Amino acid sequence: MNKGTILIVDDTEIVLIGLQRVLEKEGYEIIVTTSPKQALEIIKEKNFDLVYTDMKMPEMNGDELCKEIKKINPEIEVVVFSGTPEGIAQHQLEFLKSGGKDIFLRKPIGKDEIIEATKRLMK
Repeated sequence: MNKGTILIVDDTEIVLIGLQRVLEKEGYEIIVTTSPKQALEIIKEKNFDLVYTDMKMPEMNGDELCKEIKKINPEIEVVVFSGTPEGIAQHQLEFLKSGGKDIFLRKPIGKDEIIEATKRLMK
């Protein structure tokens, strides 16, 4: 049973694989990409309930990606995560201003943390 569709965007493949495995076991359909620009093209073609995105990526950061996602579909929930401790508070503020939810996860992300955040936003 498909509980919903989630897009995961991170330039680190091991993170994509880890999140994908956890969420697929929970019954979600998962699409992954290492490219924020490709993520935007995918979102234009397919409906998503939720997007997980890394904050720091080469093409654009999580704040910028969230803004662009909300332009395409304001109903998509976005969760950002980061493994970089410096500037977390500023990034979190920018993320909230760009339309993201109040869920900001720090890497490494635990399985229970992922499941809890997903269930909370998928209601």
